[in-house]
Amino acid sequence: MAKIPQRNLLNEILEDGEVEQAPREYIGMSSLGGKCKRKIWYDFRLCYKRTVPKRINRLFRRGDYEEAVLIRDMQEAGIICEFTGENQYTFCDDTGHIKGHPDGKLLNVPGFPPDKWHLFEAKTMKSSIFTNYLKNGLEKTYPVYWGQAHTYMGEWGLDSCIFAVVNKDTDQRDFTQFNYDPVVHRDCMSVGFDVLTSEQPPKKIGEKTWFECKTCSARGICHKGEPIQKSCRTCQHVDIEEGGRWFCNVRNTELSFAFQKVGCEEYEIEECLI
Repeated sequence: MAKIPQRNLLNEILEDGEVEQAPREYIGMSSLGGKCKRKIWYDFRLCYKRTVPKRINRLFRRGDYEEAVLIRDMQEAGIICEFTGENQYTFCDDTGHIKGHPDGKLLNVPGFPPDKWHLFEAKTMKSSIFTNYLKNGLEKTYPVYWGQAHTYMGEWGLDSCIFAVVNKDTDQRDFTQFNYDPVVHRDCMSVGFDVLTSEQPPKKIGEKTWFECKTCSARGICHKGEPIQKSCRTCQHVDIEEGGRWFCNVRNTELSFAFQKVGCEEYEIEECLI
């Protein structure tokens, strides 16, 4: 008689299941260089809950660990680092709804005047993407990171970026410098304003078989007909106001983010989302 395999309880506890990603209150400047305005709109309106397997969640956290190692190594090389870390510096547009959080900035970088400040951004990539990055550069490989760096430079008043990438499979690293392009910055902020002021989801960038759509966290509501999540941000009775505020016309009050995520019994979904 075959033995019934024992359950691996430790594996189930630590590895099985999904981790919910905390939603942002704002439109992230880090997302504005991407191709799909529709996803940014969905994220901003809290249209769906984003969950990822625990393994993927660890990969997301890997970048935080690498930043700390990079900062330590650069400091040992004599570079002065202002690392924002947990108490991140915040950029905010005039509406209060578009925000960004840079990794930090550097001074006394070899090969540059010692008093010149540079934006510092660090990312991790798997080997195949890292190889493509070394061959084709950041703009072609990761347009969203390209836009993020130029937006942060512009918002911080810097004209240079040191962009660090770690190959998380081999631990190979690359440090690349590039200069600020105000056109990229302007275009990204224009995307943010378009998303903020659009009363309905922007157009899709492709069908469900499009390669970017196949891996998008919003594909369920965008392509598969899954229901929109209930929240104040998808309700007919709520208006967006300056200062990062959301106002309910039924309750005649400004809404906290905690309340917005839940909604109330007066909820009526926006007609464009039905």
